[in-house]
Amino acid sequence: MRGPGRDPHAGQRGQVLVVFVIFLPLVFVLLSFVVDLGSAWVKKREAQNAADAGALAAAAKLPDTSAATGAANDYVKNPQKNHLPDATVDVVTPYNGNAKHVKVTVTSDAGLFFPSKVVSVKARAVAGATQPPPKMNLFAFAMNTDCGVTGIKIDGAQNVFDGAIWSNGAFSVPGSLNGADELTTGCPPANNLSNDSFPNPVRGTPADWPVPPPPLVTVGGDTPCIAGGSKASTNSPNAAWRATNPPGIYCRKDSFTFRSDVFNGYTWVAPTITNGGGIFSAASAQPDKIIYYATGTQANAISVSGSNLQFTGGLIAPNGGIVFNGTGTSAVEGYMEALQISIPGSRTKFTGTAPNPTPQDPIIALLE
Repeated sequence: MRGPGRDPHAGQRGQVLVVFVIFLPLVFVLLSFVVDLGSAWVKKREAQNAADAGALAAAAKLPDTSAATGAANDYVKNPQKNHLPDATVDVVTPYNGNAKHVKVTVTSDAGLFFPSKVVSVKARAVAGATQPPPKMNLFAFAMNTDCGVTGIKIDGAQNVFDGAIWSNGAFSVPGSLNGADELTTGCPPANNLSNDSFPNPVRGTPADWPVPPPPLVTVGGDTPCIAGGSKASTNSPNAAWRATNPPGIYCRKDSFTFRSDVFNGYTWVAPTITNGGGIFSAASAQPDKIIYYATGTQANAISVSGSNLQFTGGLIAPNGGIVFNGTGTSAVEGYMEALQISIPGSRTKFTGTAPNPTPQDPIIALLE
């Protein structure tokens, strides 16, 4: 029986207070744990961001391991970057045997609120330098850098270049309805392009030979040639000569002259080379797939004319020029390299196979 004026809930309030006092430390511990977990997660993210940045910076310096190590430490510890001055940075390169890959591990301290102590968090990142996909294959390359002399001149019409054209010097197209996928010139401007299709022509710095001319050796006592070649018995090879001379590399110290014929698997070396038609492909023993290698200094060291020509391989004249006057349904798959190149012929499909000399920076990316 309750007395008058007695609060019926007074005992319950006391019980709640006791329970609150008992569980208060537990609540405090749980809150501390949540705070510490959040703090450690934030510190882990900071360390991971620093490791990523350090690995990318280090990869950009490879293969210089000393510079790579310095760049990684700078990006992790520099207050203007990731601001982890007390972190430990471990740099490993080459990584997994690859001198273009680097692993950066960052170890940093994270202070805990309860219990009052410090724990280490660790993050790692692997970055590497990889080459970008190759640029469009090159068909025509002129070495001459003199802007007063046209490096590449296209007088013909309706020639299609499936690939790139590069002239270290001037470039001119008096002809019409010609087109290439890519055009680089060393001298401005590229003239006479209004009736042609050369999208986005660019200026380029002088480049070296995309396919370096092979060094000359002497065969037969007096004939300049390239490795693996032999002296040809005639300067006018034909079907009868081919019947007794298997495919390979043949050289003359005077010249070669060809009529319309088929020479698959042959490479020819001479001061001047004149072709009047036919089907030609390079010797299998010639690694650069060179068909004609003219060593002379004439502007027409290599002169090609005729219709329905088919070439598979390279024409190079490192000391002179190339004149290509093929017409009709001529098709060339390969490349031309010379001091200067003239294309007065028309309606020829050129497909480039030489490497493009356009400089390309490596792609730096996180790998792990």
